[in-house]
Amino acid sequence: MEPIREMAYYRAILPCFMTSGEIKAVGESARNTVRVWTRKESLYKCVGEGVTDFRELPEVLEDRVLFGNAMCCLNSWEKDGHMFSVALRNTKRSMEFNVEPVESL
Repeated sequence: MEPIREMAYYRAILPCFMTSGEIKAVGESARNTVRVWTRKESLYKCVGEGVTDFRELPEVLEDRVLFGNAMCCLNSWEKDGHMFSVALRNTKRSMEFNVEPVESL
């Protein structure tokens, strides 16, 4: 989960975590930039091994990506100015989620 800020906040760090294809695809959209960032972060946490640089991860522009020999399904959604993304490994199914606030303890 990540708040969606103004594009100026992300501009300098794009090359640190995105491929050139992802940078071109997101253009000047802060929303799309955060979508890619949260998808990369979710994929990194899901796979949990062998990656030290987010640019080494596959592009996350599609909902399904092959990483190593594992098929991973990605889903993202926006709520209240935040982007949420989830990655699930070894699946071909798509994922659908509803995000509802939960009272904190």
